[in-house]
Amino acid sequence: MKCKSAEWNTSLKEMISAAAAMLFGWVYSSLCNWRWAPQFFLSVACVGSVLAQLNVVPFAETCGFISRSPDGLVYLGTLEDVYVYDGLAIRPGSMIRRGSHNIQSPFFFDGRGNVWFSCYDGLVRYDRNTRTSQKFQCRIQAGGFHNSDYYAFDFDSIRREVLLKQGTDVYRFSERDSSFKLLVRGIPGRRMCRNDYGNQYFCYYYTDEPGILDLDSASVNIPKFRPVTGWPGGKMAQEMLSLAPDRLLIAGEGGLFLAEISNLALKPMLWRGQPVGDVLCVVMPMQDYLLVSTRDRGVLEVALDPGGSIAAIRPFGPLGELPAPEQMFVDAGGTVFLSSYGHYIAHFLPGKQKFRVLRFGQFTAGSGRFAQDRLVLNALSGKQFALEIPGDAFRELAPGEEVALPPERSFGKNKLLIEALPKKYLQTFVSPENEKYRHPPQVFRLHAGDGDWMLSSTDGRLFRWNAGTWEEQDCPSAGGKLINFCAHVPGVLSLSAVNLEMLRFHDPEDPQKIISKIPFSGDIYRAAFDNRRQLIYLATTQGLLQLQLPQWRDSLISPRPVVGENACRCVVLDRQGTLWLTTRHRLLRYHPEKAKFEVYSEADGTGPGSFLEGGCGLLKGDSLYFVKDQCLVVVDPNRIRLQSVPVPVILSNMSIHYGQNIADDSLAGMTSLFLSYRRNAVGFDVQAVDYSDPASARVRYRLEGHNERWIVSDQPRTHVQYALLSPGRYRFVAEAISTDGTVGSGRRILHLEVERPYWMRWWFRMAVAAAILGMGLVVFRAYYLRQIERRDLVLREQKLLLDRQQAIEKERSRIAAEMHDDLGSGLTTIRYLSSRALRAASTEEERLQIGRIAEQSNDLVRSMSEIIWALNVRNDSLYNLLAYLRRYAFEYLEDRGLQIEWNQAASLQDAPLSGEKRRNVHLIAKEALHNIVRHSGASRVLVHAKEENGGFVSISICDNGHGFDPASIRDGANGLENMQRRAARISGKLDVATSPEGTCLHLHFMADGSTH
Repeated sequence: MKCKSAEWNTSLKEMISAAAAMLFGWVYSSLCNWRWAPQFFLSVACVGSVLAQLNVVPFAETCGFISRSPDGLVYLGTLEDVYVYDGLAIRPGSMIRRGSHNIQSPFFFDGRGNVWFSCYDGLVRYDRNTRTSQKFQCRIQAGGFHNSDYYAFDFDSIRREVLLKQGTDVYRFSERDSSFKLLVRGIPGRRMCRNDYGNQYFCYYYTDEPGILDLDSASVNIPKFRPVTGWPGGKMAQEMLSLAPDRLLIAGEGGLFLAEISNLALKPMLWRGQPVGDVLCVVMPMQDYLLVSTRDRGVLEVALDPGGSIAAIRPFGPLGELPAPEQMFVDAGGTVFLSSYGHYIAHFLPGKQKFRVLRFGQFTAGSGRFAQDRLVLNALSGKQFALEIPGDAFRELAPGEEVALPPERSFGKNKLLIEALPKKYLQTFVSPENEKYRHPPQVFRLHAGDGDWMLSSTDGRLFRWNAGTWEEQDCPSAGGKLINFCAHVPGVLSLSAVNLEMLRFHDPEDPQKIISKIPFSGDIYRAAFDNRRQLIYLATTQGLLQLQLPQWRDSLISPRPVVGENACRCVVLDRQGTLWLTTRHRLLRYHPEKAKFEVYSEADGTGPGSFLEGGCGLLKGDSLYFVKDQCLVVVDPNRIRLQSVPVPVILSNMSIHYGQNIADDSLAGMTSLFLSYRRNAVGFDVQAVDYSDPASARVRYRLEGHNERWIVSDQPRTHVQYALLSPGRYRFVAEAISTDGTVGSGRRILHLEVERPYWMRWWFRMAVAAAILGMGLVVFRAYYLRQIERRDLVLREQKLLLDRQQAIEKERSRIAAEMHDDLGSGLTTIRYLSSRALRAASTEEERLQIGRIAEQSNDLVRSMSEIIWALNVRNDSLYNLLAYLRRYAFEYLEDRGLQIEWNQAASLQDAPLSGEKRRNVHLIAKEALHNIVRHSGASRVLVHAKEENGGFVSISICDNGHGFDPASIRDGANGLENMQRRAARISGKLDVATSPEGTCLHLHFMADGSTH
């Protein structure tokens, strides 16, 4: 059976764009003698359908990283949150807690429902099943945790480990014990990415030169960072790309550069003698084909020749006038995502390829056997199917039909393999009636090889089928452990894997002799031997492993992972030396010379279901087969791009509201249908007609606007019924699924419109809106008038309070004026008369009494001056208070022989201060200065005034005296208790700090004008 290749799902627009690209390339190459133009524009024509189907979604956030999950969702990392794009809309993912922002890495998926990524302050694991997230941080040696600059750059889903950078250090995080292990310190740069061809990790600065970090994720050796030579400087583009095992592509503000991994010397890539330009980012979605985003020329398509030089350049048309993307990503399926900060997210798929798919029916395949001209598949339902190689006939075997097949190959699930074993084996090892084995070992696994058929048991023994009997092999004991894999390469060596822990290599001439052992954690499904290159490929749970055979037998054979992200279920080598392998849902083709992969998924036509472990092999000729649990895929590597004939989709037997029928000839040209809202039910038959195999065709359909999910029928013809459709417009789309599994080879579109009733018409809604608006205006007017009344009442109350305040201030001014005029003049007269009487006194007793009268009058004058100053409303400010205190302090202390230093902060703002606060602050400061003069023995006083946080004012009075012991002083003896009471009256705080070097008094209070 031959393979039918990929079919391009082209529309008229796509065909025109492809033809125009080819015509333009031919004309331009003819005029300009452009050597590589035809090949370049031919490749552009092949992706013409993609360029016409560019999907652009507006997106206002700053997007830094994009990754696609296995279930098709796209995760976008921004500075604020994680967003999810399902192909229709972008919504917040809500995967990070409040305060965690700035996503710093791509997203990794471990297959258990967890999403791994790093934000600025830690490594995050988000469980999509429970919708909870957990953050991990590495510990600082001095205590605490690092809470910044995390960047995860690699993830091992098998070991459940994450490689990440924290600052300039590289760590390995293990999920098993939630621990961080330091690998190396002092790695320069901000971003890292892995080389696809080895264990090197690229490391580079945002604004400095790049380099390579030789870090093996499986070792703990101290790596070495090697910078490139000749980097022109400037900001680098998104990531460095691997063009070959020993060649890198580096992009930046200076253009595109090539570097050899061995010496890291840069070579600029020029086009017609000029650099490409200021590069923002670059990706490689196809082999020898680049997309380059530049700052001044937009996005460019760059074709490379086999030597890695630029062959051709042309603008990338679909973006039009949109801003150039700052980031571009390619996911595992080949989809290219373009991100422009704050503008849009765009994506497209460069190409598709399809395969010949043979369906079993609605059941699951379990195992199979292959002979030279026949392939037999066993289904879990008990049915059997055979593929006859010469006639390309695929048929179901009748019950009881005998199929003579030699035991050459077998694959599938273990519980069904026993059914395919010879009866003698069953009698010897499984049947309890056998006397030779009263306690027979359980069958563990059947191993199929080239000419060999072996099995292992649960007690670690190995048997080989030879001439109708099972012979126990004389091989080194596994110590009672399971032999989960064995293979034999005639004349070269034998392989055996023990208990998912170790891979052993045996001497083919002496099976007891083990050449080498390699620790290997994982299961092995199948082996393929490349005799020309002396390589062995193993399909394992950790991916595809490549073993280089040694030139001498006693050397260590070390595996090198080729595909490490997904479990590899099967591997087979075709006759051209190309390797084919399968994962759970994908088929891959690997070119050893180029070290390149081609990936094909169900979207490319490989059919539904999952690939079976070991379910692959060579058919007669060059064809290969791959078994899924729901279909058989047959591929001819030489003819993989054949066109399929479009399958028409026909509508028939239409009825409206279960009564009115429409003739089939009228349906042939019908493109739209109008329904009354009272008769809003419609039904019809949909049929896909594949003339090559009418019974195998299928149809899928959906009603856009009602249900966006595709519904796939199990027959070529199906009946569709829609009832109680809501008023509005709908689009019915039906697509054919041809016999070879091609989806969308034929399409039928019917536009439906259901009449809107009067209560859904615009004029009715306008009338209702006007009535609601009128009622709202009435309610709003009543509310507005009520608010005006309340505001007037508040204004009147405020006016009364203002009048009362003005009256109080006026009374204070009057009292201060009368005290100044009356009491002041009287006290001044008393002081004058006492001075005269003191001069005229004749005895010492008279002078003493008259002196006391003079001193008391002076004290009364000062006290009255302080009271008048406190009552005067013109002094109600912080600056007036500080000015008065400054004058008082200088006069009081200098008269008593003490030095004073006054510091007032320049940032101190003037603010209103009531008379009561001014008086209490003044009395506290006065008492403090009095205590300094009487008790401290100080010679110098420092006064400092400043503004603190929260609108507080701080006044500090410090001396250089001998201090005092607060415990030895009686309550109230030095006025401390009085000062504390005064501070409490103004809602302030008084702190006293004393030591033998001096005493400091700190007064904190809030000004009246503060809003805090």
